Amino acid sequence: QNFNASRYLGVWYELYRFKSSPFESNSTCDRANYTLNAEKPGHIVVVNSAREGGPSGKYIAFVGDAYIPDPSQPAKLLVRFPQTPFPYVL
Repeated sequence: QNFNASRYLGVWYELYRFKSSPFESNSTCDRANYTLNAEKPGHIVVVNSAREGGPSGKYIAFVGDAYIPDPSQPAKLLVRFPQTPFPYVL
């Protein structure tokens, strides 16, 4: 109930990989950058980026939008990428 999303803003690096994720299937140096969305109060811009095929590979990134759909559960966000929305629990 005392969840503060701003404490999680910034760059996060991958420590574990879900093999079913198409974004991560052939990438390295994966990271996510979370910033407040100045145009949409209460929303967080999510930029997932990586190098395709190896550390010197092509830079790839997907930009998404995260928000809290249910204020009674502030640590459960919904992240929408152009491909599909999925639940995300912090």
